[in-house]
Amino acid sequence: MAVRKIGQRGPAALLALGLAASAGPVPAGDTCSRPAPAAHQEPLAAYRAGQELILKEKWEEAASTLEAAVRLDGTIPLAHYGLGEARLALKRAPLALSAFLDSRAAYRCLLASPDALAGLERLRQEEEGVLRAAIGSLEREYLVRSAIKGKEVNRMEEPSHGEVQRRIHALEIRLDELARSRGRPVAEPPELAFALGNAYFLTGSLAEAEREFRAALAARPGWGDVHHNLAVVMLAAGRLDEAEAEVNAARKAGVPVHPRLEEEIEKKRAASPSTPP
Repeated sequence: MAVRKIGQRGPAALLALGLAASAGPVPAGDTCSRPAPAAHQEPLAAYRAGQELILKEKWEEAASTLEAAVRLDGTIPLAHYGLGEARLALKRAPLALSAFLDSRAAYRCLLASPDALAGLERLRQEEEGVLRAAIGSLEREYLVRSAIKGKEVNRMEEPSHGEVQRRIHALEIRLDELARSRGRPVAEPPELAFALGNAYFLTGSLAEAEREFRAALAARPGWGDVHHNLAVVMLAAGRLDEAEAEVNAARKAGVPVHPRLEEEIEKKRAASPSTPP
């Protein structure tokens, strides 16, 4: 049983990401020492390129590009976060966990700095720039694919028109979220706790996964995707009543629950010895 992938949009699914063999987590680099402005431009460009590759789901290229970005400058939280996303998609869960932990360390350095508000606004602007560029690229692709028919442009392995529209819509939602986040209290984004929960689960650390998912829910109550993944953790831990409660919370939040999750809960319940009256 596996958790929902970070950033997944659309109907719920139980994803068999599995656990990949790995040399283990990479030690965190320097996530606090920001380079001089001139030296910051190269890693920032690599971060932007990596994010665009993630949005195109070119995971191997994205991972390589973002690894270069964090080697050059370990203070960009979103570069570490994107690297974690790419590594999860490549089934490299221990390395993904390391990247998400580095992202948390970079956020905490940023939040502890005297110019925390300015730093977070800079991050917001950087992400907005990446999102706007990605939307423009997808819109151009959509127009070309609509105007020109034929296998050269509309190859089977390319995303469908519907998929391109879905990606554009998801990016526009994220842009709106960024705009609405202005003026909120300075804090670590709950998406990071969600990401860490997924990575901890995929490396077999159920207690840590539960802790992170509950932290995400404390920051954003009623988050359906987190309730869904917490249900998977509770199922793996054999806490079936809590798993069922999380399934109900996910459904109440409007998140479709895959039938297999409920089937597994019922199967485990049926296999458990009856509680004496």
